Amino acid sequence: MNKNIALIDKDLTLYSALLEQDNLYASNYFWKNFESYELFCHLSRTKPFDLVILNESTLNVEQLAPDHTIFLNSSICPIIILSNSNESKFTDPQYAQSTYFKIVQKPFRIMTLLSRMGELFENQGISTIQNLRIGPFLLKPFEKVLIGNYEEKLNLTDIEVKILRILSANGNGFVKKEILMEEVWGIKNSLDTHTLETHIYRLRKKLRTQFEKHLVIKSKTGAYAIDYKKREI
Repeated sequence: MNKNIALIDKDLTLYSALLEQDNLYASNYFWKNFESYELFCHLSRTKPFDLVILNESTLNVEQLAPDHTIFLNSSICPIIILSNSNESKFTDPQYAQSTYFKIVQKPFRIMTLLSRMGELFENQGISTIQNLRIGPFLLKPFEKVLIGNYEEKLNLTDIEVKILRILSANGNGFVKKEILMEEVWGIKNSLDTHTLETHIYRLRKKLRTQFEKHLVIKSKTGAYAIDYKKREI
């Protein structure tokens, strides 16, 4: 199902990057950019949105509904606040507990923002995660399964799905451990990568058992990449 996403930000840089991301991965998001919260409110009276992303500088706490959501045409819409610093106006613990509300601190990566969007939709019982091709393999994130070209299936954990999605989005290129830690667990600037390394070890073992050497996670100092080859009959 297609989702209408409102982005409220004077700077069009993020809007352009999100459109480019959509062109690459053919997502089911339709984006509309607004330079101000007032312009957004005017259009939202006639056009409902499924999610709103706001630059913190365009909104204040008083403009949020009591249950920390924005009401559009009498329906509740999840929101993401793009925060410029740790001194966000939206630090009340009640915001963190809301299933309709998330804060993404600048600077951030596009994949981080898309992950937070997916989490909000999942909180509402809506799956927006697309199936993903990894060479001859098919990753079905919502079903948490990886299917080989012989139709054999490998069950995955939520963490393993996230790791495979991030690695595959980078093609055959290496992804730094720090980026994986941030994208999977939301941890920035962590020197402790033991948890990640443990999950990678277990995932490698599962891939090797099910697909032998036809889908592997490669490594070099401080980074991982995914590689594959089609099995011949």
